[in-house]
Amino acid sequence: MKRLKAVVFACALIAAQNIGAQSFRYELPPVIADTVIPIVIPASGIPHSLKVSARAAAAKKTSGWALLFSAGSDTVSVNLDIRQAGFFDPFDRSDATVSVASGRDILGSVTVTSELASSPGEYNTLTVNFSSERIAVSGGHRHLVRLLDVANPFLAVPGHVKFDAKGKVEVSEMTASVIPVPESAAATAWTADEVADYLSTARLDPIEGYWDYLDRNTTPRRAREGGRYSLAIVKSKDRPGTYDILYLSGARVYSDKWLPAMRKGRLIPTDYIDHYDLEWIDATFRLRTLDIHASVEQSSILTLSFPLLKSSLRFTLR
Repeated sequence: MKRLKAVVFACALIAAQNIGAQSFRYELPPVIADTVIPIVIPASGIPHSLKVSARAAAAKKTSGWALLFSAGSDTVSVNLDIRQAGFFDPFDRSDATVSVASGRDILGSVTVTSELASSPGEYNTLTVNFSSERIAVSGGHRHLVRLLDVANPFLAVPGHVKFDAKGKVEVSEMTASVIPVPESAAATAWTADEVADYLSTARLDPIEGYWDYLDRNTTPRRAREGGRYSLAIVKSKDRPGTYDILYLSGARVYSDKWLPAMRKGRLIPTDYIDHYDLEWIDATFRLRTLDIHASVEQSSILTLSFPLLKSSLRFTLR
């Protein structure tokens, strides 16, 4: 069977706060016949979910198409098969069947007569959402409707995708979206041991060091307490001229996901002494950047201010 490699012709970062979702569009040959085409999904940390969408038309009555998802040696196929109306039976209707299969085992199947087009040359869209637990399939000729929702036999998000043309198939669009696990937004090149070694041996700027929770002034209906953090502030490895705020301990929300040396935020120096623009990753790994700032008083009190939330946090230098 002939195999062609899909070409990524556009790759744009979706403006999804702090999650890092990425969307990719692929240029496939407009007409494919009996061909399986690998779809390259660029690495994006540990994926939380994967959404793949294809719009295609079976060019002949005997044609069909499928999306193949692989994890290791196992493959799940999402298939679209068209059955034409019987020529001699005026009451027989054309229909389309969408099925999800793992090897020879059918995990789910549904046959519809109106939502999906059933004539050669008519385009249908299939959209498959993979999480580590479920596979949700939507489809339609003009509008997407939920068709199937089945358990994911992989118990993981697949890393490889293929478009499988059975017979002659016309393809108009192919896209994929990858959403990494939320905590990947806080990943850094630091380790806890490296932080400790750096802070004990390097020549430090006044802002660098260990900072412990002091107190807070928060509005409960606007901001809840994510924890009473111990932090480290160090020169950033990836953005020269700024400082990384690294988490060490004290998380109460998602305490199992917050690990030492994850990024809790970033301090960006301003023209004013001891005043900084602030980037902050909240307890749920959501990046906050709008109208927030930080300041240092008496060389030992760090205040993180969130005016829109009518809240602030203070830390003291250890």
